Amino acid sequence: MNRFDRSVQRSDLVSLADRLGALQLMRLGLAVVVLAVAHDPHELGLTVHTVAPITAVYLLVTVATEAFRRLFGLRGLGLASAMLLVDGVYLAAVLAPVGGPRSVLISLVYIHLIAVTLLTSWRTGLKLAVWHALLMVAGYAAEVDGIAPRLLGLDAGLAAPPREVVAGATAFWVVALCTAMFANLSERELRRGKVELAALARMASSFEAGAAAGDVGCLLLEHVVEVFGFDRAVLVTPASAGGWALRSTARRGGGPVTVETATLPAGDIGADEVVGRCWAQRSALLARHLPAAANPILAEVLPGAANVIVVPLLGEGPLAVLVVEHGGRIGAVIPRATVAGVTSFAAHAALALRTAALVAEIDRLASTDPLTGLSNRRVFEAALNREVARAARSGAPLSLLVLDVDHFKRVNDHFGHQAGDDVLRHVGRALAAEARQTDLAARYGGEEFCVVLPDCAPAEALVVAERLRAAIAGSTEPTQVSASAGVATMPANAVDGASLVAAADEALYAAKRQGRNRTCQSSRHGGVRLSA
Repeated sequence: MNRFDRSVQRSDLVSLADRLGALQLMRLGLAVVVLAVAHDPHELGLTVHTVAPITAVYLLVTVATEAFRRLFGLRGLGLASAMLLVDGVYLAAVLAPVGGPRSVLISLVYIHLIAVTLLTSWRTGLKLAVWHALLMVAGYAAEVDGIAPRLLGLDAGLAAPPREVVAGATAFWVVALCTAMFANLSERELRRGKVELAALARMASSFEAGAAAGDVGCLLLEHVVEVFGFDRAVLVTPASAGGWALRSTARRGGGPVTVETATLPAGDIGADEVVGRCWAQRSALLARHLPAAANPILAEVLPGAANVIVVPLLGEGPLAVLVVEHGGRIGAVIPRATVAGVTSFAAHAALALRTAALVAEIDRLASTDPLTGLSNRRVFEAALNREVARAARSGAPLSLLVLDVDHFKRVNDHFGHQAGDDVLRHVGRALAAEARQTDLAARYGGEEFCVVLPDCAPAEALVVAERLRAAIAGSTEPTQVSASAGVATMPANAVDGASLVAAADEALYAAKRQGRNRTCQSSRHGGVRLSA
């Protein structure tokens, strides 16, 4: 035992300097107790005049060793750890005069063993127990041979019986082993907390990367199952949040955690009894099992679950519910620390879900027209450029439809601007409902709208335009309106996005000149480059 166990140097639960400082305080305490007891020679077997020089030398060596360690840093650890051997020699010297294990100061050896085991490592504690046992046996031998009495000027015959020496040495081992066991349990708990905290930090860092709601759910399930060792976990959202579910399963043998999309049965998760109570109480709940009669959705997505933890993910309202299976026999005790840890993970995920919802809302507001709900002009121009490039590569036709509400100023003048807004909202709903999935409808400005029609030839574009105009004309709130439309197709009428818009706009004005409430197709030739 010529150095500390390396685990002390690697440990970051308590700093090395703090551990060494505690050991130095312990040594000072040992010296003070020995000097105090030395005032009664019958208890110690030595007088103060005999003990004081021994203790002074011991404290001097302690101070010198600490100074050397501070001067040379880690290179002085070998000498600092050698002080443990000096501690044993000092204690053996003050115990030997009254028979070692019979001394009132035998408890100092136990304190020394406990302190070293807790502050360094269990290995060092066990080695130190061997050292104290050897010193006790050596002290006994010195007493029997008369060496110690001659050196210290004491009477012979104070040695303890052999059985007491053996019992004392055994007690050292017992104390060291018990302390090591309890210290290991405490350190495991601390390390478990560190692992959870590190995993929580990694998950939060992943959320900061801008994960979408589904990604947040996957990350939450992966970390919860991996960190806490659960067999299964599910994350279910209410219908108001999309009504989707993710299910995670731990792979046997330590493989990666798998996450899959679970199919939800009909109904809302809030109707499940345990989920309803969980959201109402805004706290985690424990359930031995999930009866299908009271919890139809959870019983289907997590069949046969036993000893589950149900944790709410809350914002202004319920965002989701996390259900993890602790497993084991029905009614098994679930540690409070596990529930608290899962709740912390769920709270971070809830915050990430709220953030994802806000980001999605910001993106929606940045890309949609707030009045009609259609794409705004910025999105329209980006989509048009993208589709023009795709059409140029593939040679497929690309049509553009431009619509304008007829006599819209008259609607505002007669019914007011609020009525005009209602008309525009109706036009937006009509275009969104009647356009194809591949089409992009957008508000271009004022009462003018554009619809990008990929893979749409001129004849088909006219059919789409008439269908959309008919849908707009069906409005009776607050008054019936009509629309005029212009259609242009690339490459027949244009060669790029700007010329396509110009050609469709020119066709729109032609429809207005011809009496409105109609569709006109551009007569421009594709080889002529127009400017918007």
